[in-house]
Amino acid sequence: MSSGRSKAELRADYRARLAEQSADALSSALAHLQARVLAWCLQRPAGSIITLFGGLRGEPDLARGIGPQLNEAGLRPALFALSATARGEMEAWPIQDPASLKRGHGGVWEPVTEPGQSLAAETIAVILVPGLRFCPRTGGRLGRGGGYYDRFLARAPQALRVGVALEWQLQEGLPMEPHDLPMDALMTDQRWLPLTPRALTP
Repeated sequence: MSSGRSKAELRADYRARLAEQSADALSSALAHLQARVLAWCLQRPAGSIITLFGGLRGEPDLARGIGPQLNEAGLRPALFALSATARGEMEAWPIQDPASLKRGHGGVWEPVTEPGQSLAAETIAVILVPGLRFCPRTGGRLGRGGGYYDRFLARAPQALRVGVALEWQLQEGLPMEPHDLPMDALMTDQRWLPLTPRALTP
C-alpha cells in the first residue's frame, strides 16, 4: 500500500512532527531508545563490528552514548565518514575514543580517519541505520535524500540492517525505489520488530 505522498512531502511532514515534540519528551524518548539499542547490542557475539550514528536532533546519539560500553563488552563499534577517494560513498571506521569525534557532513558525528584503518564492508555484522520514517510492514526507509546508506548497504549484504527510530516515525506505505534496501528489523523506543528470518533473535 502506498501513501501516495512523495518523499519530499514525507520529509517535510517529519520535520513538522519533530518540531512539535517538547524538548523533555524528545529527550526522554531518545534516552529510552538508546538504552534499548544498547541492551540489544550487548547480546551480539564478542568481536562483532556494529556501526553507530548520531549528532542530529531527533536521533539517539549512539556514537557517543553507547560506543564506550560496546568497547568494554568486547564488541567493535564503528562510525561512518565520507570516503576521501570515492565520491558519494561512506566508509566505516573504528571508534576508539568518543571524545575524538568531530562534526562532519550535515552535522553528524564522524570519527578521526587514518589511512589504512577503515573497515571492509564485508566484515561488518550489524548496521544500525537512521531514518526519518520506516515502514513497519516492509522495512522500507525514508532517509534524508543523499543515498549514502543505500550505497553502503548494497556493499555489505551480510550485515544485519536494523532501522533505529522513535515509534512515531513508523509509517505504512513509504515510496520505495529499486535502490532502496529494506531493513531486517526495526528498533523503536517501544519495541523490537523483526522483519526477516535472520532478525528473529531478540
